[in-house]
Amino acid sequence: MTENTTAYRCQLRQALRSDIPGMHRVRRAVRENPLTSDVIREEHYIPAIESSGRGWVVEEAGEVRAFAVGNGQTGNIWALFVDPPMKAAASAASCKPSWWIGCSARAWSA
Repeated sequence: MTENTTAYRCQLRQALRSDIPGMHRVRRAVRENPLTSDVIREEHYIPAIESSGRGWVVEEAGEVRAFAVGNGQTGNIWALFVDPPMKAAASAASCKPSWWIGCSARAWSA
């Protein structure tokens, strides 16, 4: 499932294992709710995006710039993070937050 949002130079798509290093980079870069220990490690993303839930990444120029992960068993959001430089650029219309609209509706149909 791929949604191309070329108007914003971004692409929203379902997260893959190969995205995990980029997702973790974004997670470690955020200023709100910073990850200050190794409590969440890269291997924790695998079940979160493959078995207990689904994840989505926003790519810009081949780089993960934001991601969200929802847990299908609990209905909770496991993660929702935006790379700080992208967060600033969103207000300048480089990538608008509209890419998250509809993620929950698509979550369990994939």
